[in-house]
Amino acid sequence: MKLSYKTYMLMFGGMPAKPTGLATSVIRRSNAFSAANIENEILVYDWYINYDESINYLQDTDQLNSNTQVRYLYNDLGNDTQRDDRIKIDRHPQDEEWVAIQDKTRRNVYRCYKDGLYKQFKWYNDEGDLLFIDHLLPNFTREKREWYDSKGYVRKIEYMDYGTNSPVRILYMNKQGKCFLTISKNPKNNSTNQIICFDINGNFKAEFKNEKEMLYYWLAHYILVEKDKKMALISEYGFNRLQLQKLESQTENLKVIYTFHSNHFAAPYLFGCPIRNDQKDFFNHISEYSAVVFLTEEQRADVIKQFGNSEKYYAIPHHAPKVVRKNVERDVMRVVLVGRYEKIKNQDHAIRAFKKVVEQIPEAKLELYGRGSEEPNLRKLIADLELGNNVELKGFSDDVYTVFFNSALSLVPSEYEGICLSLMESMSAGCVPIAYNFKYGPKDIINHNTDGMIVQKGDIDELANTIIDLLNNFQKRNCMSIEAMKITDKFSENKLVDDWKKIFEEIMN
Repeated sequence: MKLSYKTYMLMFGGMPAKPTGLATSVIRRSNAFSAANIENEILVYDWYINYDESINYLQDTDQLNSNTQVRYLYNDLGNDTQRDDRIKIDRHPQDEEWVAIQDKTRRNVYRCYKDGLYKQFKWYNDEGDLLFIDHLLPNFTREKREWYDSKGYVRKIEYMDYGTNSPVRILYMNKQGKCFLTISKNPKNNSTNQIICFDINGNFKAEFKNEKEMLYYWLAHYILVEKDKKMALISEYGFNRLQLQKLESQTENLKVIYTFHSNHFAAPYLFGCPIRNDQKDFFNHISEYSAVVFLTEEQRADVIKQFGNSEKYYAIPHHAPKVVRKNVERDVMRVVLVGRYEKIKNQDHAIRAFKKVVEQIPEAKLELYGRGSEEPNLRKLIADLELGNNVELKGFSDDVYTVFFNSALSLVPSEYEGICLSLMESMSAGCVPIAYNFKYGPKDIINHNTDGMIVQKGDIDELANTIIDLLNNFQKRNCMSIEAMKITDKFSENKLVDDWKKIFEEIMN
């Protein structure tokens, strides 16, 4: 039986076809709600050009429950549907009117000439689809940039300020090729001056000062329009506090719940450190909210210590889905680290630790899965430490469970996390984790020396020694692997749903 309330999950960021982190946790929560007959919608307000393609892929591959509707601000304002029957246009670099010269080093880049003048700069992706065209004036100044979707249609046009070479006017086009949104920007600081929205016939519809006003308009006029049932809006992070509080005060049957997905302290990310600059406003008003959900009991306890106790603070971790054992053999010498190639993930600590590991266990292997800005630095470190035969950057994987089922140990040496989804995924697959004692997650998830190991944050020698001990001790590691897989019972889908139902019942009644 469906419940008499509806839930909305307001994303922070997009919903890519290969989701990680926050997007994965929201998708799994939505699927759990749908399975429990809790009506829900996912709300996405960040623009990205192939949004529909990503959502269609998630649904078609059964990663996203077919009963879950994903609402997209730009589709609603542009009167677009998620599925469309447009015929793909192949936009090849060469055509009869232009001379296209391919770049010597970047093979997906072309410079196009007409009547001797360099007029267009074209950039294609690795699949050969056109991403954008820069239109140039004879003096090499950019006049505008046209962005193309995966089917070859213009979806955004940026007109440039000649002095700063930055956008001064941006037009958004719907699938029918009509402009439904125009944004005026300050090219010196990229701030928004004005947004005008047009209806399906090109007539004036609404005007906003900035994107936050547009978000409020979308939520008020397109989303939160139910009158016959109670509504809960779960805001992933609290970056739109003013708009959401205004909506809650004006909508009698609405309650807003904030979830917090990360450590709220600035470096070194410990209790007593200042609140992160981007979260100060949220925490300055924390007593005003209907409910705040943290991912760990430890973070909830820290917030209570700092801001005082409140029955409106909850701790609900991600759930650890039960997974079918992959038909792969666990490599007893393989150690893995799954996470973005970013400094806060401390992949360099794992690589440095492995220098000591291979001195004692030459056949040991470390594989790092991810993508990110630190990749060049990590490759250099591997070369400098002469670990090329033992350490490898494997790139992004959209099947982390196979990675974990195939590995003996996983490393989580982060500076901080909200709870670390990959830690839970690793344990679900029986891959024994070794984690730094960062805030937040390890203390709530790992039973030290039983189903995983927690070592001192930043202690590379202790990290190395723990890896060596577990690689050398098959019996101990095997017992810990069996215990680790019990996480799917400790953090079950049923418990997640029951905990959320409790919040809904308490704040809505």
